[in-house]
Amino acid sequence: MLFVIALVCSGAVAVVYSLTKEPIALAQQNKAVEALRKALPEFDAIADTVEMDVCTIYPVVKGDSKVGYAVKTLSPNGFNGNVELMVGFTADGTIHNIEVLSQAETPGLGANMSSEGNALQASFVGKKAAEMNMAVRKDGGDVDALTAATISSRAYSEAVQFAYEALKKYESEAEDSFDARKFVEGSEIGESKVVGGNEVEVLVKDGAVAGYVVKASAEGYNRSVPVTLAVGFDTEATILDVVVLEQQETPSLGGKMSEEGNVLLQSVKGKNAAKLNFALRSAGGDVDALTAATISSRAYSEAVQFAYEALKKYESEAEDSFDARKFVEGSEIGESKVVGGNEVEVLVKDGAVAGYVVKASAEGYNRSVPVTLAVGFDTEATILDVVVLEQQETPSLGGKMSEEGNVLLQSVKGKNAAKLNFALRSAGGDVDAITSATISSRAYAKALAEAYETYKKVNL
Repeated sequence: MLFVIALVCSGAVAVVYSLTKEPIALAQQNKAVEALRKALPEFDAIADTVEMDVCTIYPVVKGDSKVGYAVKTLSPNGFNGNVELMVGFTADGTIHNIEVLSQAETPGLGANMSSEGNALQASFVGKKAAEMNMAVRKDGGDVDALTAATISSRAYSEAVQFAYEALKKYESEAEDSFDARKFVEGSEIGESKVVGGNEVEVLVKDGAVAGYVVKASAEGYNRSVPVTLAVGFDTEATILDVVVLEQQETPSLGGKMSEEGNVLLQSVKGKNAAKLNFALRSAGGDVDALTAATISSRAYSEAVQFAYEALKKYESEAEDSFDARKFVEGSEIGESKVVGGNEVEVLVKDGAVAGYVVKASAEGYNRSVPVTLAVGFDTEATILDVVVLEQQETPSLGGKMSEEGNVLLQSVKGKNAAKLNFALRSAGGDVDAITSATISSRAYAKALAEAYETYKKVNL
């Protein structure tokens, strides 16, 4: 169900939804709308109303910013039945106000919960829900009960507790429903892995890795709820986009990090993470801060940095987990050693040497991340296969070296390395270059030549 509620200049609330003709139902709707207005800070609209357990949650926005939530809640444990409330939460989890929608408690006692500024209401308003013990003080909590109305007071507190628990569940489910595939159109999730406490999702398109999405958090101004981001990277570590999954910073200050096109996002989107200084500009870095929100801005930039560090760790672990035995079916690794700075793994099958795998690198177009290959040789120096372990070349150009059956691989696979000229064909050699990617292709060829030179040293 979608409710759209807009505030007009007079402060009246216009509601667009089907109204029942029965006067009682109409009165109930009007009361709910009035309670929304009183429970929340000023807002423009409510949409995507959600039923959660016994509660109804109304997320509210003003412009592009999330203002908070109104939660309609009830406890069945009043002295005379249901106690129904509308609880307003700001975006940082502070209880803004509480309005009683219905109750049948004893007049002069429990019914006083409907009086503005009563002890129950005063115990909650302005407090962070996450920091409260919502039991009445008689039960060891933080809530002052109404005089001679303990049961009614407990029901009121219980209803607020239900509202907060429903809101936490809603926010958790909203984060879990995030779809990483939105960062690369047409992609699918190939792998999901937790690295250093951060979730890394690998995006695959047309059979090749197309990017990564990393979820990372950092402590912001609101220490009870960290700033949590989903950061999308392409295969060169360029930041595709950043989505704020959760934050409860001050709405008019740090909360603006959730707005489309905010200065934090503009500082990092489209930039190569390897070349970014993630400190704020005021501290000599590359990230512009939100006005008057230094702590929140620092949390955002730290979360982006943590995401990049998790990505680097993931890529390093992926390289370390490479299994050389794939080059010769049924083989085992008999020996692993470093020759001339390159790792060599000797493959053994049926008690005899069956081949060698050499890891070698060369500088490509992206000078900060070399092209690293694993090259498999049989015992006669025939190239069995080549696997790209790491590269951050331009995806649509040199990055194609990671694609199955690319022209570089076709030039050398199955050929005897001793008879190959590892220069590019344009320079008189035997290796075909990727179109418009001469530097990247040359790096691939150089890494192959380096691997073969290492192979020869092993076999001297």
